[in-house]
Amino acid sequence: MSDPSAPAEPGQDAQDALQRVRAALSAQRRDWIDRYGEAVCELEVGFADGSSGTIPRIVGQVLVPAQRAVVASLVDGLLGGREFALAIEALTELEGHLGWCMPAGACLDVLARPEGPLATQLLPTDPPARRLARRGDWWALELADATVGWSHAADLRDLPDSDGPGDLANWRAAWRGAWLQPDDLAWRRAVLPWLGTPYRWGGNSPEGIDCSGLSQRVFRKAAGIGLPKHSRDQLRAGRRVAREALAPGDLVYLTHRERRIAHVGIVLDGPERPIANASFDANAVVIEPLDRMLERYLWRGARRFDAVPTSDSRRPRPTPKHPASQPTEPAGQRSADQPAGMAAPASILTARQRRRDAIRALSAAPVHVVGLASTEGAAMLRFLWSEGLRDLTVHDLQPADAIEAAFMRMHVGLPRLAREALWRELGSLPVERRLGERYLEGIDAAEAIFAPQAWYLYPPNLPVLAELKAAGLPFLGLMGLYFDLAPAATLAFTGSNGKSTSSRLAETILRLTDQRIYYAGNERRSVQVLDRLDGMRPEDWLILEVSNRHLKEIAPRPRIGVVTNVLPNHLDEHDGSFEAYAAVKARLLVEQGADDLAVLNADNPATLAMAQTLSSQVFLFSRLGEVPRGAWLDPAGRIKLRRSPRGQVVDAGPAAASRLPGAHNQENILAAALASYLAGASPEQIQRGIGMFRGLRHRCQFVWAAEGVSYFDDLNSTTPRASMAALEALPGPINWIAGGDDKGLDYEDLARLATRRCRRVLLLPGAGSDRLAEAMQRVGAQSSAGLEVLRPANLREAVARSVALAEPGDTVLLSPACPFFFSLHYLTEGDREAGFKSLLRELTLGDSARRARQEEPQ
Repeated sequence: MSDPSAPAEPGQDAQDALQRVRAALSAQRRDWIDRYGEAVCELEVGFADGSSGTIPRIVGQVLVPAQRAVVASLVDGLLGGREFALAIEALTELEGHLGWCMPAGACLDVLARPEGPLATQLLPTDPPARRLARRGDWWALELADATVGWSHAADLRDLPDSDGPGDLANWRAAWRGAWLQPDDLAWRRAVLPWLGTPYRWGGNSPEGIDCSGLSQRVFRKAAGIGLPKHSRDQLRAGRRVAREALAPGDLVYLTHRERRIAHVGIVLDGPERPIANASFDANAVVIEPLDRMLERYLWRGARRFDAVPTSDSRRPRPTPKHPASQPTEPAGQRSADQPAGMAAPASILTARQRRRDAIRALSAAPVHVVGLASTEGAAMLRFLWSEGLRDLTVHDLQPADAIEAAFMRMHVGLPRLAREALWRELGSLPVERRLGERYLEGIDAAEAIFAPQAWYLYPPNLPVLAELKAAGLPFLGLMGLYFDLAPAATLAFTGSNGKSTSSRLAETILRLTDQRIYYAGNERRSVQVLDRLDGMRPEDWLILEVSNRHLKEIAPRPRIGVVTNVLPNHLDEHDGSFEAYAAVKARLLVEQGADDLAVLNADNPATLAMAQTLSSQVFLFSRLGEVPRGAWLDPAGRIKLRRSPRGQVVDAGPAAASRLPGAHNQENILAAALASYLAGASPEQIQRGIGMFRGLRHRCQFVWAAEGVSYFDDLNSTTPRASMAALEALPGPINWIAGGDDKGLDYEDLARLATRRCRRVLLLPGAGSDRLAEAMQRVGAQSSAGLEVLRPANLREAVARSVALAEPGDTVLLSPACPFFFSLHYLTEGDREAGFKSLLRELTLGDSARRARQEEPQ
């Protein structure tokens, strides 16, 4: 039976027309190669009646702006007046394609030949390099100064949208040669990813960009055309526009003197005529009102560029060639060298578009967002504005005089300049703000509420929000938007412990492949990517870290779902029931279909039990023994992978190559390795990623050493099980700093372990600290030889006493084991982080050493 959603075959007249197009474009081949270099592309022609035909492997770099109109005119003339659309894709997985890259790290070694001597280095501040050819894991690169050398593929980072001179980004469709201006919101969507990018004169990359470089990048993304590099040339090319007639997408030119152009910016939607610009004064890409800019500059003029290809969404797309887009065979029948996965069915794509249309249908409806200062609330507010919603009200508990400081504190994943730019951008939005005492005022008038996870844990939200939700008012959240709207395949991680480490490790591994990777985490240091949905493709991967609080609200369908473990945690949010908590964690997988993949921990009874109830294909990982299909450690500690019970076993190297200590991190490594393998990573890429990964901040992180004592920061371990993993992983004797609030957890096992592993325990004030002290007393901690239990008043005192009392060979570990340690003990009176490492530096260097450091010449 034929698939009704598949494109129809073109008729004979269309076939003939396609043949004429193929012949004409082939005639251009030599000219393209001579002028623009060689690339492999695929051009698809789609017709208004739904039929389509493909002209594969058009060789030659045809996507430079000067050639686009030529190609459109050529095809239009040869198709005999039929209505058509063009889509051109770079086949980036093929060797030899043109592409542009930057160093993945601080600098890039460029060798004279693969494995040869060093020729030069490429810094993040240098212009991007051009890929020329690939030999195994090595790329031949051409640098801006014409130097040609070789670099390892794992050390390269693609520029967004494959941009660079000779742009290989997708070409937008042109129906019957029609050229249309993009919708107003397209300009803001194109600008958002650049906000906060440092200003650098002459720059044109994510490492630094200037004002004319920004206009080039935004026009390429939003409109599909190339602008001249220099602003003076842009001014000559566009159509003159009066200041009072400015519209989104116009370029404004400013000066310090009468003639010379000093600055250029892009007009966005909004009543204050906000201008996106790479600002020398702010040292970053920002959005600010035109009137404010005219306080620093003089008006020079404005230009409009009308020759813009349409972004009509009806254009056909070539079939994705992505590991997880291959058809899935029944369990046990897949060949061992083929990744498992599926292409998103047409029904899913249609449903995704319907959900996005439903959000856009709220454009004139009253919509309220909770949490202006939070990372989730801010991301949702920006997204809703970009989708055309205009009757927006945002709420926050912080009063107006404290909201900016709270925002800066919450968005610590962004550099300071980027945080400031984002705050200014949010401040430019003409939305209603209900802050401080006005919090939640009028929220009952909303037709939909967008709220962050765990909104129900904050007393000021009760009973108002709970009653509105119970009454049926739509409540939506950030993670639901990702699952509902992202075109990319989703790789989702959840678990009581390890989901951050395993998801970040999987990201590190998959970035070594040729696939485009996006990541959205569950903590403040994770930068959200909701504003990049339009750039995602079905063949890309979106890696998500999902909490139990997300899963109480949604039951998603990830392409690959990973549950690292389920251990007693957050039981106070589940009426004290571990079974209820485990059932919520299982919601990550219950909606999966037969072609989806579930990755479970065979060593954890709660996750292993999930395997019996799932419809998806189940893969297991174990550090204790071999599994039928999945990942395990062999007796020598090497990682083994297998896709089916009768499939080939492949080796991904020793787990000991990782810098992560402890048995719990062996499980994290196996989870990430297996998920990455199923998503298309090779064993070699898995091993390289494991060796590169340095762990995460505040997760059993080595931060300091002095006088023979090692100091570890495990601030994010706020459960007994998580702190037990750290105590078991680190060498002793251990001086352990812990404490915080209480959420009904059992501390008996932790207390027994502390009596064996610790020299002393320093418990800061809190209900959880009291319960932990009682547990240690019950297991005889006070009578154990050499163990002290101290009760410092604050973190500074705890660190000072640890530094003073620790002996050479000791370990000092900060691992709370209790919730809310951060807010109770890690923030100072000014709402700044105390900084474990800062305290250690101060207390171990001493006054004289500190003065010596300050007097050193800089």
